[in-house]
Amino acid sequence: MSIVMFEAAPAEVDALPADVRARIRLESETLAEAAHRHRDCTLAIVELGSSVGPVELDQLPDLRAVLSRTTGLDHVDLAECEARGIAVETVAGYCTVAVTEFALTLIFHLARGRQIADGLAGGLGDEIAGRTVGVLGGGRIGLGVAAGLRGMGCRVLVYDQRPVEGYEQVGLSELLAESSVISLHLPGEAGQVLGREELRSLSPGSFLVNTARASLVDHDALLEAIADGHVARAALDVGPWETEPTWLDRPDVVRLRSSGHLVVTDHLAWATEEAFARYIQIVVNAVRTWSE
Repeated sequence: MSIVMFEAAPAEVDALPADVRARIRLESETLAEAAHRHRDCTLAIVELGSSVGPVELDQLPDLRAVLSRTTGLDHVDLAECEARGIAVETVAGYCTVAVTEFALTLIFHLARGRQIADGLAGGLGDEIAGRTVGVLGGGRIGLGVAAGLRGMGCRVLVYDQRPVEGYEQVGLSELLAESSVISLHLPGEAGQVLGREELRSLSPGSFLVNTARASLVDHDALLEAIADGHVARAALDVGPWETEPTWLDRPDVVRLRSSGHLVVTDHLAWATEEAFARYIQIVVNAVRTWSE
């Protein structure tokens, strides 16, 4: 058995027990960059930067399984893996609490963040209690956010193509028209759900938070909606800068960030001590099971 962890970060390596480090090869590069050095790999432990498709798989003829250190699988060609008999697993669930809490944090930051930074010079804040909140995505994270906001007296609308119990489930157009806070928790496979038309259908002065996937939002349309005040403020933990770092240098982005109308965090929603420990334990368990 040959186990390779691609895109291995120093913090991950340091957190692995000695017996696990001894059983795997630690590779700092992506699968595409380093696969040619590991043609005997049977278990590939990958991150978001490692695309897993026909080209990469052709370089790993002995591969039997992929463990993605992510909750989503946008970077993995699942059909191709299935056709080749390659099992695919994720570390799903390790950061549910962390992302839920971070999404709620961003919502409250949009409401009161300028005051935290500037005191009363930041102007009057806004209250979230009593608002109608639209949660796009009825999975564990989305419903965690819904529960937190409902506990504050918000009316919560949930959009999901699957049935969702315990909440008022509505179509996308109704949710957007009636909500003044939007929180995104759909998988990347959903595609773009908030284009120019959808953003313009939001209640004027809405807040928008995205801790899910950048592909869900038309960011040019979002910047326009923020600039003219139709969207009051937005907080993005995922966005175009993940693949285009210069996006953050755009004059309109710089202007909106400096004014506090656009908040950008760099994929931090998952990042808590507890989530990291859970994530490492999943990897450890997989390596020990696979190498027995």
